[in-house]
Amino acid sequence: REELMRVSACKTGKIYRKGQIIFEEGETLNGVYCVRDGVCKLTKLSENGKDQVVKLVVKGDLLGKRSLVSDQKTNLSAVALND
Repeated sequence: REELMRVSACKTGKIYRKGQIIFEEGETLNGVYCVRDGVCKLTKLSENGKDQVVKLVVKGDLLGKRSLVSDQKTNLSAVALND
């Protein structure tokens, strides 16, 4: 219970609009993102310079776990598909 209270005290909320970038490939993240409402897409830049959709992320899913745990830069970009 104490650990949950500490984590809850550290969280912040942010609203993203349709098409807004949440994070870009190659960024260093300082935390994880939880989708509270809406949908976003994870994309990877291909060799020909086009974004390829890797996964759709929906309400309740987390973004950025791998980067945070491995202490590496993101290998994907995240974009809001709706507000």
